[in-house]
Amino acid sequence: MIGNNAVHQLGLIDVDYYNTAISLFGLVNLVIEDMITRPRRVQGFYDSLPQDIKNGVDKRNGNKK
Repeated sequence: MIGNNAVHQLGLIDVDYYNTAISLFGLVNLVIEDMITRPRRVQGFYDSLPQDIKNGVDKRNGNKK
């Protein structure tokens, strides 16, 4: 739907548009999970490690602190 019909729809939502919208929301959720949620969870696991283990990981990875 484009133009004025997209804003002022006359009737019920077509099932195809509904299914497309649900699929797109699912895709947005996957992107959010991959770009935001998962990295924060991994960082939380890392932050919960004892400092000596984090120092060893940083040394192995070449991170300078």
